[in-house]
Amino acid sequence: MPDYIFSARNINDNSFGNDVDTTVHYLIVPDDANAISTVHIVTQKDWLLNLIKPDAPPDPLDDILIYVHGYNNSDNDMLANHRIIKNGLEMIGYKGKVVSFDWPCGNSALMYLPDRHKAKITAMQLVNSGIALLARQQDKNCTINVHLLAHSTGAYVVREAFDDADDTNEVSAGDNAGVGVNASNWMVTQMMFISGDVSASSMSEGAYANSIYAHSVRVTNYSNPYDKVLALSNIKRAGFENRVGRIGLPLDAPAKAVNVNNGPYFNTIKDDVAGISFTHSWYFNPDYNQIFMQDLLYTIQGDIDRNYIPTRELVNSELELKIAL
Repeated sequence: MPDYIFSARNINDNSFGNDVDTTVHYLIVPDDANAISTVHIVTQKDWLLNLIKPDAPPDPLDDILIYVHGYNNSDNDMLANHRIIKNGLEMIGYKGKVVSFDWPCGNSALMYLPDRHKAKITAMQLVNSGIALLARQQDKNCTINVHLLAHSTGAYVVREAFDDADDTNEVSAGDNAGVGVNASNWMVTQMMFISGDVSASSMSEGAYANSIYAHSVRVTNYSNPYDKVLALSNIKRAGFENRVGRIGLPLDAPAKAVNVNNGPYFNTIKDDVAGISFTHSWYFNPDYNQIFMQDLLYTIQGDIDRNYIPTRELVNSELELKIAL
C-alpha cells in the first residue's frame, strides 16, 4: 500500500527544502520507495480519490489517521516514522489509512525556535489542505472518522491550526474553489499527543487549546516524565512552562481529555537505549513500542471506555501504560 503525504515544504531544484511553500504538495509514495521525491506529487483530486476510493467495495474506509511530526525531522525522517506507525498498526489489525502532514523544520536542535515559527505559519495548511478535505467527505454522509496523532512540536502545529480555524470561522477548500467548510461543523474523532511540546496549562478548560476540545470527540495525551528533550526545551526557553508531554494534562482539563502516563513503562526500557532523543521518540522504535501501538489502536477504535482499555491500568487514580500484557 502506498504512503499518503501532504507537504508544506518548498521545492528547490526538484527536491524538497526546509522553507515553507505557499502551495501544499500532495504525494503518493510507492511502498518500495526509499525516500520521498517531487516525482511522487499528484493533484489534490487524484490524491484524495486514491486515498478514499469511494467505489472500492467490499471494505469501506472507516478511519484515517493524520500524523503530524515534530521538530528536527527531515522529509525522509518523517517518511520513516510514518511507515513505523502505519506498519505497526496494520500488524495488529488496523484497517484504515495513515496520512502524514510534512512541515519544514531544521535538522539541528539549535534550530528549535525557528522551527516553532515555521510550525505556526504552516498550521493553517494542516486544516485547509488536509482536515478540510476530509471534513467535506464527512459532509457527504461518508462514514470516515478522522484522527490526529501529533508528536512533539507537531502538537503545537495542531493547537495553532485549530485555534486559527476557529478565529477565521472558515477553512478554505484548497483546489476545489468555491467549496468551504464552516469551522463549526468539522470534527476530529480522536486527538492524540505524544511528547507534546505545548505548555500543560494551555490544555486547561477554557485555555488556549479550547478549539482542540471543541473539535475533538476525545483528546488523549501520552506523557513521559523521563522525557529529557522536553526538559531541555524548558531550559532553552527560560520562563516557559512545563510541557504537557512531560508532566501530563492539568487537573482542570475538560472531561473529554485523558492522560496516560508512560513513565512506569519507560522506566523499564530506558537503560536499554542510551541517548536523549530516545526519551522523546521511543514511540517510533519497533523494539519497544508494541504496547503503545496497541493502546493507540484501542484509542482510534474508540470501542472501549478509556478507563478500561486493556493496555492501561489505574494506579493511584492515574492511568498508566501497562508494563507488560
